[in-house]
Amino acid sequence: MRFHSLPKSKRYAENESEYAVVLERYNTVLDELFAGADMYVITPRWAAEPEVPPLQPDSGYWQSLLVEDDPEPEFRT
Repeated sequence: MRFHSLPKSKRYAENESEYAVVLERYNTVLDELFAGADMYVITPRWAAEPEVPPLQPDSGYWQSLLVEDDPEPEFRT
């Protein structure tokens, strides 16, 4: 499913008013999908070190994964 973030299917916001439109539309979709329910957001983050500090004060670190037999060790997960 695709939600258009900007009028006329424009892909990227170029100014503050367009960012406001994007935020309003995302919030509308999230309100409809998750009204009255807990929602958790998991974001991947790539790093050389196994532990990554939380991005938000009330968020928490969940888990790190290391693929030992990765053919490209400089891009380990």
